[in-house]
Amino acid sequence: MTSPMPTSVAARFSDVSIREYEVIPSDHPSVQIGVGIELGWKYNMLCEHKPIDEYEQERKKFRNPYYTQLPPPSATARHCKLREFGFTKEEITEAAKRSAAQRKQLTKSLRRMKLDRFDEMKEDFSIAVGGKKIGRLSFSRAKDSRRHVRNDSQK
Repeated sequence: MTSPMPTSVAARFSDVSIREYEVIPSDHPSVQIGVGIELGWKYNMLCEHKPIDEYEQERKKFRNPYYTQLPPPSATARHCKLREFGFTKEEITEAAKRSAAQRKQLTKSLRRMKLDRFDEMKEDFSIAVGGKKIGRLSFSRAKDSRRHVRNDSQK
């Protein structure tokens, strides 16, 4: 027989370790212009064990209470920050090119996903009419830029 689950669970924190991670150029496709910034895997250990209360008291002096309301940095600001961290213009340009290629691939994938949904709808439609092949659905673009659906079997 197992013992009953406790009704409340508590967590306690005592010490913190503080690491400073490297900053590297990013090719993440969500960055719309220029190159992004991300954290790398390398780090420097700034403080191995520090009481959390002491850390919070020190941090309170420097913490920006409006941090979540700040807009993301501009492409120029990101570029300058990466240069400040020692990256060459060529490295930053290469990361920006990779980012543009990732965005292009993401756009293609999203477009294909929409077409896949349309193909599923066509299959569902043929099943809905009793599984008989009644013709082929096709799209044609009219001059007024609206899409029209026609059933080729009605010709």
